[in-house]
Amino acid sequence: MQALGRYVLTLTTSAMICGILLSLLPKGRTRTILQAVCGIFLAASALSPVLDLSIPDVSALPSEYLLAGEAFAQTGEEEARRETHQRIKQGLEAYILDKAEAYQAQITADVSLTPDGLPESVTYTGAPSDEIRQLLENMVTEDLGIPKENQRWSG
Repeated sequence: MQALGRYVLTLTTSAMICGILLSLLPKGRTRTILQAVCGIFLAASALSPVLDLSIPDVSALPSEYLLAGEAFAQTGEEEARRETHQRIKQGLEAYILDKAEAYQAQITADVSLTPDGLPESVTYTGAPSDEIRQLLENMVTEDLGIPKENQRWSG
């Protein structure tokens, strides 16, 4: 009966560890790889009595595995931060282009963000009239908080 209890405890602990690791990662390639690894790990845990495998006690994982897990989690956090910055950048650029289109201006906009994901500067490409430039610059200053000195025109 003790063997059954250890088996259930090992299986439950394995599932919890996999669940915690997967909950820390955003959707993406890294999470998909971890799901596959967790699936193999859980299958090995479930089949260990049948295959007479010796699965180590997961509560005593070597520090190198814990460090590798932390590094893996850090990579996931960095990837999530990059994706978030990219979405913010694209959203801000789309907002500027929508406003420019309302003024019938043919431009492109490249927004730069601070490390915190806040809009820092914008570079416009295009040649609208001075009046349209002023309207766009004022709108970007008021709506997005990018000062006029951080707005550049090219082309």
